[in-house]
Amino acid sequence: MLTCLQTQGVYLHQFVLHAALDAVNEQIWTTANMHLGTVDKFNNLMVAAYATAAHVKFLLLHDGKNEETIRLFFKDVYDIYVRVSCKNYCELSTSFEKLQLLNHPL
Repeated sequence: MLTCLQTQGVYLHQFVLHAALDAVNEQIWTTANMHLGTVDKFNNLMVAAYATAAHVKFLLLHDGKNEETIRLFFKDVYDIYVRVSCKNYCELSTSFEKLQLLNHPL
C-alpha cells in the first residue's frame, strides 16, 4: 500500500510528464532528429523525449545521469515499437520468432 508521500510522488511524475508534452510538440517541428533529448526540467527531474515520424511520442523521466544511455534506450524502444507495429502485416501462421525482422532478441 502506498503512503501519502509516495502517492504524491507518483502524481508529481505524471504531472511533469504531461506538462512536458507541450515542449515536445514545439520541438518536433524545429528539428529533423527523432531523439529530442531533454525537453523539460522540474527540480532535479528531467524529461527526455523521442518522437517518431508518425508523431508517436516516448517520454522518459530521469535524473540526468547519462544522455548516451538514454539515447540508446530510446533507440531500443523504437526498434521494439516498429517490430510490434509490423507484426500485423505478417501472416497469422508465422511465429514471432521466425520473422526476419526479429534478428534482435526482445
